[in-house]
Amino acid sequence: MRAFLFALMLVPVIGFAQADSKDGKIDPTEVKSDGKLNFVHANKVKTQPAIRKEGDKRKLKEDEIYVGDVTFHIGGNDLKADSAILYTNDGVLSMFNFSVSNPVSFMFKGENLVFTKETAKAMLQSGIKITALNGDVLGTSESMEIDFGYEIGKVIAGSITPLEPEKK
Repeated sequence: MRAFLFALMLVPVIGFAQADSKDGKIDPTEVKSDGKLNFVHANKVKTQPAIRKEGDKRKLKEDEIYVGDVTFHIGGNDLKADSAILYTNDGVLSMFNFSVSNPVSFMFKGENLVFTKETAKAMLQSGIKITALNGDVLGTSESMEIDFGYEIGKVIAGSITPLEPEKK
């Protein structure tokens, strides 16, 4: 009897897991992540006093500056850059000369990425190059928005200009 009751308790869990997959395969772009940005590495980390905004009376934490081989991780994505500044009080991370990569999708490279911790979204700006996993450049863009609330970041705004095919 106990075994039967235990089996009945598992039915909703098994049913839910099967409902999330299509043909037994789960689309990683549909899997939610915890949206937490985790610092992994930088050659040098230092702090600087935060700039007080007019009318702001709260005690401010110092901003963090990361220089050289900077790496952050969110969901299944690695965010790398030459340098970055974490505006601690605003929950905003600015990365410079960045790349965003994950194991099952595309790589994005560009000049400026601004990530907002509250929304787990990032604006990619200026000179963005989109590359497939095999190394082929697919296109370029000047502005894109990515939602990192998923295991594999989803492009939610922006356009990609495909490269012109080479003429022989």
